[in-house]
Amino acid sequence: MNAEMLQGLGVGRHPPKGEVTADRPRDLVLALADDPGVRERCAAVRSDVAGEGGAARAADLIEAELPGPSAAGDVRA
Repeated sequence: MNAEMLQGLGVGRHPPKGEVTADRPRDLVLALADDPGVRERCAAVRSDVAGEGGAARAADLIEAELPGPSAAGDVRA
């Protein structure tokens, strides 16, 4: 997931590039952690992901799209 997608789901923030300072990421994380709505949306996303098979299924789907080993028996990098 990228920052825009997380923001669209209501579980993250994507500040404009020009607004990022050394303290900004910390401030954003603390604000998200203190927001009960974000916690509720995280729980909903977690439930949706689990309902679709969770991380194991996601890994299987990704691996199914990767090229297999070459004829020489090289392992995927």
